[in-house]
Amino acid sequence: MTTNVHLFDHPLVQHKLTLLRKKETSTTSFRRLLNEIGSLMTYEVTRDMPMHEVEIETPLETMRSRLIDGKKLVFVPILRAGMGLLDGFLSVVPGARVGHIGLYRDPKTLVAVEYYFKMPSGMKERDAIVLDPMLATGNSAVAAVERLKEARPRSIRFVCLVSSPQGIATLRQAHPDVPIYTASVDRELNDHAYILPGLGDAGDRIFGTSDRRRSDVLRQGQAMQRPLSFATFRRSPLAAIVAPLRAEAGRRRCPPGRRAVRAHAHAHDRRHARPPAGAPGDRRVAGKGGFPGASRIACRAAYRHH
Repeated sequence: MTTNVHLFDHPLVQHKLTLLRKKETSTTSFRRLLNEIGSLMTYEVTRDMPMHEVEIETPLETMRSRLIDGKKLVFVPILRAGMGLLDGFLSVVPGARVGHIGLYRDPKTLVAVEYYFKMPSGMKERDAIVLDPMLATGNSAVAAVERLKEARPRSIRFVCLVSSPQGIATLRQAHPDVPIYTASVDRELNDHAYILPGLGDAGDRIFGTSDRRRSDVLRQGQAMQRPLSFATFRRSPLAAIVAPLRAEAGRRRCPPGRRAVRAHAHAHDRRHARPPAGAPGDRRVAGKGGFPGASRIACRAAYRHH
């Protein structure tokens, strides 16, 4: 491979990658295989990490031994597919810190759009390893690395499972200082920027969300025709953005004083609800009794004069 591009050619990695590519591989098997490959890749990615010597005591004597230099590593999966590699890396380095970069690729422009970014403290003393199963156009990788550099980590490495020549060229041109680790460099991209032969949409296969009708619509660069259900929306990253906006809009529509008056009125009506005038059980005397909803009107009048 070229400089700064490292290929995982270990037989176990290649064997498991072949099983991942098969279209009949189930979601459960896909996750398990990706986890196992992540564990195997960790050893190669961390092979040349800087180290320093410390003095320790064994049960028999004092000696000098080596530890990884600086603060703990930080693994940075690109949401959402990058989460599939994370567990494998953490199984080998359980003390590592984890950052997150949320990106999605616009189906029409293929440009990466950021929606989330969170890193641990002390990044200047940490080595960052970016995780994403696919390196297709390279736009998401370039955007992720560029955003990560703002946190000024000591070093950055990019790890992917399957890559394309175009994606590697794009990332190397934008960030020649970032080494790329990949298990395969596939032939090319198709007209919709999918890697060929590839393994499909890694995110859909990890989380079991693939839907042929929706995939076809996205590949055509059109909006999804089926409306998003409320349950799906609540699980999406967009919900965390919209919720505060809806709460603020609600506060503007109904100030605290008016909300208190409304709550009191509804509670009063429930406690003192009476049957309509003249109905069985109505004991009101004309001119002396009230009527349902009277308390609400009185409260509203009180609020206007408040």
